[in-house]
Amino acid sequence: MISDSYSQAISPTDYMLDVWQEMIPSKDGGSISSLMTDQYEIVENGPLRFSFKLTFNPVKVGADENVVEARVITLDAGSYLNHTSVSYSNLTCDRELAAGIVLRDKDGKETAELSKGYIAYPAPSMNFDSRNLNPDNGTHFVGHVYPEAMKEAKTVYYSDQESQELRGGAAGHILAFADYHPGDQFDYYWGFGWDHSEMKTYQQWISYLETFSQMVNNPLVVTVE
Repeated sequence: MISDSYSQAISPTDYMLDVWQEMIPSKDGGSISSLMTDQYEIVENGPLRFSFKLTFNPVKVGADENVVEARVITLDAGSYLNHTSVSYSNLTCDRELAAGIVLRDKDGKETAELSKGYIAYPAPSMNFDSRNLNPDNGTHFVGHVYPEAMKEAKTVYYSDQESQELRGGAAGHILAFADYHPGDQFDYYWGFGWDHSEMKTYQQWISYLETFSQMVNNPLVVTVE
């Protein structure tokens, strides 16, 4: 999500669904959110690839009216990571963009390796009916992979009061920042593994992200002569 304020930039990404959003405070005391989608379109629905497009309701960003966010989300068979391509229409100037992962505790377990193109976090599982942590449900290993270099990564924590009263118990975010230029698209990969399934350890998840990042940033080139 694009934010008016660097210091208040908040990730639009939770570890379960890429389209979970937060209200993002802006400098003028208002908020920026594209929580509600205006329309969707199934782009591909085959056995090897599923892809759909979301178009969000218009919002105001700074002096720009009717800024519309569009996302194309693609999942290939056998992959833990979804590919998301984000674009914003009706922007008139560069904006800073933050993509990140919601943190459920302040244990400092999150990992940011921008030189290797990823961020990650071992997220404790919750009971979704009560939003309380439940260790019996195991650990979700969450991650982002960035095909292009990001400017910076950092962890931002909420105060205890904000966490409980406004953020549903979320502790904060680990964020990666990039500059978005009008007319461009921002691409990244996101997803998770689970220690009650095939992804047994956080180190196994880190190795998966590093290998995936290497493949994305060094794609196979085929020349037909």
